This record gives sequence, structure tokens and C-alpha cells, in this order.
Amino acid sequence: MKDALSDAADEIQKAIDMEILHEVSKQMMIDKGWHCVTLKQTHWKDIPLPWVNENIHHPYNCLGFYWYFESSSDATAFALRWI
Repeated sequence: MKDALSDAADEIQKAIDMEILHEVSKQMMIDKGWHCVTLKQTHWKDIPLPWVNENIHHPYNCLGFYWYFESSSDATAFALRWI
């Protein structure tokens, strides 16, 4: 059975992995015309999927605190609600 320290280490590793993935993919996504919205206070897990399904109408990608939107209007709606 995992202990609390092991769970914390797993969460830290996931966060590091997300940051690395973001750094590698950010410029590629922007070059393809996608729009990045960075969450500052709201954790991505706190954004309800029903809200996303109802309000985001085009492809998107979530990398932890970094959300990428194909549509600028989706990026704007997301930013207005969650930043």
C-alpha cells in the first residue's frame, strides 16, 4: 500500500511531466494557430466537464494549468470564466 509520501511524490512527478509537456508543445501549438490560456488560481481539476462540454465548441487540449484552444472565441470564453 502506498503511503502519503509516495502519493505526494507521484503528484509532484505528474506536475513536472505536465510542465515539460507544456514547454515542448507550446510553440508547436501556437505555430499551428492554437490559443493558450494559463490558469493562475483555478486548478484544472476544479473546472467541471459539463461547463467545458456546454461552452467549448471546438477542439481543445488541457496540459495541467495550460489549456490550448483551436478557436479564439473558445479561448476567450474560457479565460473570462476561469481566470
